[in-house]
Order: sequence, then structure tokens, then C-alpha cells
Amino acid sequence: MGKTTIRRIAELAGVSTTTVSYVLNNRPGISEETRAKVLAIMEQEHYAPASGAAHTTSRRSNNLYLMIDEFSSFGNLFYSTILDAVSVTAENLGYNVILSNRFDSFQSCSAARAIKQGIADGVIFLHDLDADVLLFLQQYQTPFVVIDSHKKEAPYMRVRADYKSAAHTVTKYLISQGHQKLAYIGPASFPDLYISTFRGFCQALTESKLNIYPEWLQSDAYDFASASQCMENILNCEALPTGIVCATDLFALGAMQRAQANGYRIPGDFSFVGMDDIYSSALFYPPLTTVHLDHAEFAEQAVKLLHKQIAAKDPHLNETFVLRSNQLIVRNSTGPAPKR
Repeated sequence: MGKTTIRRIAELAGVSTTTVSYVLNNRPGISEETRAKVLAIMEQEHYAPASGAAHTTSRRSNNLYLMIDEFSSFGNLFYSTILDAVSVTAENLGYNVILSNRFDSFQSCSAARAIKQGIADGVIFLHDLDADVLLFLQQYQTPFVVIDSHKKEAPYMRVRADYKSAAHTVTKYLISQGHQKLAYIGPASFPDLYISTFRGFCQALTESKLNIYPEWLQSDAYDFASASQCMENILNCEALPTGIVCATDLFALGAMQRAQANGYRIPGDFSFVGMDDIYSSALFYPPLTTVHLDHAEFAEQAVKLLHKQIAAKDPHLNETFVLRSNQLIVRNSTGPAPKR
């Protein structure tokens, strides 16, 4: 079978070659039904535009695809503010932002189809990439950037926070308040984040010559409910800590809710700290002490790095922007250590 052409795609779709060209170049004037039909046939026929096509050389689509999944979605309070800021920065640079849901394999999502068709200038990811996704992007020479990368070293453009520094900052603050018995709640299911925050926690304890209590180390948090269960596990211990260091604000809010449901006072019985400074942390009762991460700067720097790649026509550019990660925001979830 010969190579699939635009004419062949047009015949299968029952449209003109001009219509197919409009779809390829993401131009207006085509109904969503027709556009979806043409894109489906392109996918079915494994059609990839010729390397000399206008939209892969001198022309750009001005489309940036923003990847979301069950973890990095609008439902996640940390990412929702980043998603808003990405849209604003991208629009200021003349880009359209198109959301692409990835709830299965990456190659089945709309961003992957757009990359194959040459109508995606770049892709924005909200966490580090699997090896198969990285290979796909390299194969198609696609510019991309990762926001909130947790890897110490990575072969791609990314913006990251120094979560080790953040954990160290909040742990040292609790120690300065007289807390010597500290618990930790983190996410072993996200190893790089877990390692960074746990190292910062341990470093602060070691510097102050304080003990680490294994029974108070909880690593099964990944959302509000699981963090709440981690706190329940701590409450079931024979002896109790006075301070709880949480790897994210969301974990801290879940843990605080469980402590309060069990009749404990915050900060009278326990002091809680988090990292992120999500919007709801200031609204929770009591408001959460945390490390502020500038979500708007996260997004702005990421989009600028991606724009730099696209403008240079060099998807191999590799730069990392590290966000300031030690700005402590003291609120009412912390106080002096109680006497046990």
C-alpha cells in the first residue's frame, strides 16, 4: 500500500482536499463534526503530514497542548491555579491553549494526534514524563516543558521547586517553636517528591540533634482522604508527636480534619505545617502555616521556556528554572509545643 495522501484522506472522509488542508492547519470554517471525522480518519490511516508542509516549516499553529490527568487536573487545588496562570501567559505570547486529557496511554490523547498531524507547536506537562512519552516527543521533535518537575536531573525543559528546602524551612520553624517530637506525612507513590521532602525533614531534625520516630513516618498519602488516614494511623500510636510536617498543603488539610474530628485542638494539641500555599490553606480553620510557592511564576516561567524552544526551532534546548522555596507563611495552625 502506498503512502497515504491528503487526497486519500479526503476521499475516505467524503470531503474536499481543501477541507482536509483546513483541518491540518487548524483553520476556522470547518464544523466540529467534520473536523472530528477527518482527524479520526487520519489517525486510522496513520497519516503524518509531509515534512515540507507549510504548518511544519514556516507556519506555526500557535497551539499549545496542556496535558491534564486524574492527578494534575482542575480538581487538584495546587494545579488549578497553575492552569489558570498558564492560559494567561500563553495568551499574552499569542498562543492558544488546548486541554488534552490523558486518562489512558499518551499516544491515544488529542495532543499526540496533534503532534502527528503537525498542528501542535508545543506541549506543557504538569509532572515528570514516563520514558515512553519522552521517546514519542523526541521521535517527533516536539518542543515541551514540564511544570513542577521533581527530578533532580532531567533531560528536558522544566520548572521545579526545591521541595527539600521547603521541608527544611517548615520543620525548622516547628523546632523553633519548641517541638521536638515531629511526624511526617508524605507520598511514597510520588518517589521524587517523597525523597525531597523527607530529606529536608530529616536534615532539620539532624541539625537540631532530634530523634526520628519511625512510627510517626507516614508515606501513603496521595490526596485529602489518604492523608486523613495517615493522621489516624499516627493517632493510634501509643505516644503522640506535637508537630506534623506534611509534604503538601492538601495532605496537611486532610490530616488536620482528622485530628479535629477526633477532638484534638490545633494548635493546642498538634501544630501542622504544609508546603505549596494553595488558596484554600488560608481559608481552612485554623489557617495553615506553609511555604509559599508562586504558582503564577511557575506557569509564566514554563511558558516562556517553551516559547524559547519554539522560537529557536530547537526541541533539544534544556534549561531548568528553580522556584524560590523557603518563603515561610506563618498562620494559626502552629504554636508552641504542648507539654505531653
